Amino acid sequence: MAGSGPNKEEFQALHNDETKARIASNLNHPYEPKPLGEQSRALNRQTIMVIIGNLGVMSIGMGLGLPTVTQRPMTDTTEQVYLTQSQFTWFASLNLLAAPLGGLLSGVLLDKLGRKCTIYCLNILGLTSWILLAIASKEDNDIMFLQLMASRFLVGVTHGLSSAPVGVYSAEISTPKIRGRLILGTSISVSLGITVIYVLGYFIRTDWRLIGWICTGFQVLALMSVLPMPESPNWLISKGRLQEARKSLNYFRGLDKKATITHPEVLAEFNVLQKNIHLAEGQKMPSFWKSLRLPEVYKPLLILIGMFTFQQLTGIFVIIVYAVQISVEAGVTMDPFMCAVLIGLARLITTCPMAYLLEKWGRRRAGIISAAGMTVCMILLAAQSYLRVIPFLPVIAIVSFIVLSTLGIFTLPFFMISELFPQHVRGRASGLTVAFGLLAAFFCTKTYPGMKDAIGNEYCFVVYGVVSFAAMIFVYLVLPETRRRTLFEIEEQFRMKKPLKPTQVEMREICINIGIELKNFCFRFQLFAVSMSSAPFSDDKTTLKNDEQVTPILCQGLNKPRRTKPLGERSKAVWRQEFMVFLGNVGVLGAGMAVALPSVTLDQLTNANESFHLTIEEATSINTMACPLGGLLVGYLLDRVGRKNTILATHITGVLGWALLASCTMYSDRTTILIQMLLARFLSGVMIGLCLSPVGVYSAEIGLPRIRGRLILGTSIGIAAGILFMYILGYFIRNNWQLIAIISTVFQIISTLCVLPMPETPSWLMQKGHLEKARRSLKYFRGLNMNDIAYCEEFENEFNQIKRSSEISRNTAQTESLLQVVCAPEVYKPLLIMIGFFGVQQCSGIVVVVVFAVQIATAAGVSTDPFLCAVMVGVARIITTLFMSSLFERWGRRPAGMFSASGMTVCMLLLALSGWYPKAFARVSVLPAICIVMHIIFSTMGLLTLPFFMISEVFPQRFRGTASGLAVSLGLLASFAVVKLYPSMVIVMGTAYVFAFYGCISLVGVAYIYFLIPETRGRTLLEIEEYFRTGRMVSLDQVLEQNLERGECKELFIKT
Repeated sequence: MAGSGPNKEEFQALHNDETKARIASNLNHPYEPKPLGEQSRALNRQTIMVIIGNLGVMSIGMGLGLPTVTQRPMTDTTEQVYLTQSQFTWFASLNLLAAPLGGLLSGVLLDKLGRKCTIYCLNILGLTSWILLAIASKEDNDIMFLQLMASRFLVGVTHGLSSAPVGVYSAEISTPKIRGRLILGTSISVSLGITVIYVLGYFIRTDWRLIGWICTGFQVLALMSVLPMPESPNWLISKGRLQEARKSLNYFRGLDKKATITHPEVLAEFNVLQKNIHLAEGQKMPSFWKSLRLPEVYKPLLILIGMFTFQQLTGIFVIIVYAVQISVEAGVTMDPFMCAVLIGLARLITTCPMAYLLEKWGRRRAGIISAAGMTVCMILLAAQSYLRVIPFLPVIAIVSFIVLSTLGIFTLPFFMISELFPQHVRGRASGLTVAFGLLAAFFCTKTYPGMKDAIGNEYCFVVYGVVSFAAMIFVYLVLPETRRRTLFEIEEQFRMKKPLKPTQVEMREICINIGIELKNFCFRFQLFAVSMSSAPFSDDKTTLKNDEQVTPILCQGLNKPRRTKPLGERSKAVWRQEFMVFLGNVGVLGAGMAVALPSVTLDQLTNANESFHLTIEEATSINTMACPLGGLLVGYLLDRVGRKNTILATHITGVLGWALLASCTMYSDRTTILIQMLLARFLSGVMIGLCLSPVGVYSAEIGLPRIRGRLILGTSIGIAAGILFMYILGYFIRNNWQLIAIISTVFQIISTLCVLPMPETPSWLMQKGHLEKARRSLKYFRGLNMNDIAYCEEFENEFNQIKRSSEISRNTAQTESLLQVVCAPEVYKPLLIMIGFFGVQQCSGIVVVVVFAVQIATAAGVSTDPFLCAVMVGVARIITTLFMSSLFERWGRRPAGMFSASGMTVCMLLLALSGWYPKAFARVSVLPAICIVMHIIFSTMGLLTLPFFMISEVFPQRFRGTASGLAVSLGLLASFAVVKLYPSMVIVMGTAYVFAFYGCISLVGVAYIYFLIPETRGRTLLEIEEYFRTGRMVSLDQVLEQNLERGECKELFIKT
């Protein structure tokens, strides 16, 4: 037996040798510390600032979901004052119409005032809008209507303002590794706001004024929270405030806020920022229209405009605004308000992991999945009338639609506007993009009631499903992948026309993982071979010989050094970036609240029993009609006043809108009330348009590629949170929309205050010549002491890169006309892609589900309380959004988008089937609610969040503000159209066909994402820009060399 093999003792010795070999091999790996920006202290600072900034963004989500929980009490004809159905359609959509104004203002404010002050403005506007809602007249219908319109107008302006400031702030304070999760804070905040408003609507079903007061209180808290936010170092550098920039960058990199930089890593980052911004500012900056000729400007602008167009035409905002109504019309048998709550929860839950998903999947994958899911969900909703055997199919389809839209189509446009545009046009471009998206949102929201009446709910869902399918195709074919790309790399991708390829870091990680797996397999195979061998371990010589043969194999390839984390990815820097993005996204909740406001107030405002009531047309889409205006303004504000100031302006617009809405009932004359209400909703729409890109742009500019996804997604999270919050308010306050407006006003004030401590982004500061401020800002966002003067090579390198890129962008833009800028591949490619992406997003019914959450839950056959369904929708959206940044980083943008669109398709188709075959689905009464919640979850996983996510990535730095604003504006315009058409579509087509339409659009979104949306995961902003410019991916060093050569050629040309 001795020769049959090793005995027990020999096996034990061999096992000990294996353990020792593993331990020894691990010791061969030298410890590599994380970069300052990725260390815990820096990450905590970034996260807290982003959270604070996103508090005001919750008001956007609350405003978006407000119509869902207020439709019944606002349109109750038994009340002394009420809204007609026509008036309520204006109430539900005016904020989206005003949002483009906020989007345009966002770009100007971001560039002129900075990121922090823009977030201030966002919160102040949100506070005003909620106050107007809370104090709406109780005696005169006209006065109440005017107050509500004013409130919704401010909500729209705040929405437009909030689209970029917090995202831009998050992008500029963070490193690429965590930028995604920070930027995603805006989406999470919006989802949270939608969920909160749904929950309020579930518990407060008759007093929408009480909901307004609650939102006002929250807005006040959000406004106060902005005070400790430092300005983005990029913006400070662009403004020449180098000392402040150093302090800011030191803070965000986990160091003491000192005017000098001592850490070499932060010093290198500060120098890179300073160099790139100075390169863009070396010569006189051309006009924005001349910058549109540059490929790194017009490409992301066109892409994001396309993204926003698809986003809105998919019905995302229609569902947010009419969540309760859609729940009812989709055959949801549960309480439609509970269904709206489920929608909000689905969006919130989906938005939370979006940063993770966008970093893991990439932007393209998330968008394709989102659009595909949205398509399926809308088709299911359209089929709900024929599938009554499944009673809960509408709920499932609606919730799934929200989830899937949040996975990509809903969040990606707002996410990517903070990444794709160049520094010198980031504000205006993002504002223009947001304005377009919000204008589309207004169009969708305003036309939804008429569309529902004209073609029926089923055909409306079918239309949204078809658009979602188109969105999938758009994402696949057009949308670039920006994951783990710096802002300069993304810009260079658009400029150089180079395809996206895995980065060297990604390839190295893949090779290392493969090597480890092969090593483990070889060792276990040798161990197995030894155990099965017949040769005995008879002597020490044999054992020694075996050890000598095995040990080199085991240790082979294990002495490779670990990758040292960049400064911006270390815990301290990441914390600072995330915290600043959070602060910037606080006001975005107000935009989500404004979007969801019609869903919770539609019944109240259109109740003929009330003394003041609106028509469906008056109460639905006035905010969505104003959203494109905010999207257009945000680009100008981002470029002129800076990212922080644009966020502040967005919040201020939201405060004004909510305050006007809360106070409109102080008058007895119906005309006065109506005018003030329309003005309020118009401002809300402008806020919605303004808020969708600034925070994303901010996030993209402050973060590194590895974290950019979760930073940019903060806007989507903020909107989802705002929608959820509004749904919650609508659930608890069902007959007092004034209280809802007051609560929203208070929250918007708080979010405005949260913007104050936010530092400006280093890129914008560098672009404006504020080198010291840019250095301090970059130090802060890289976790260094802002006053530390110690030399840090990594910091100086990054600072010099930013400075060089800014100088080149300015030199390039000066010599080019507007036509040349628009014709530049790095501009028109991403612009078209994002416009199409937003179009698919909106046409997939995402906004329709948010706006009409309660109504859709009722129409879908949800047996539970529709307001509770709206709350569930909000919860689903916010929870999903929270994880989206991680999903985007793990899956990439494309897989998440395709998965999201696919799930949305299934959910909508199930809802459509349940509408077509009610008897067949009668036994499954909870299916409509499940479908609605799953639709929200799927949409949040990609189609809802990806467009907003990617507008912060795909545009060149010099055009990022304007391009993202344009894309968002067009997307919001599509949102307005979808929301506005939804009621008419339900009337004409029927609820089932509307769901089927949304499902088809979601399916189109899958194809769009697969064919058009590029993968930006792990790509720097310069690499993404270079990809759009050249069609191929190059490393960051190559991008900088090409930029330097291009800048030298430009200087020589100008001198001669």
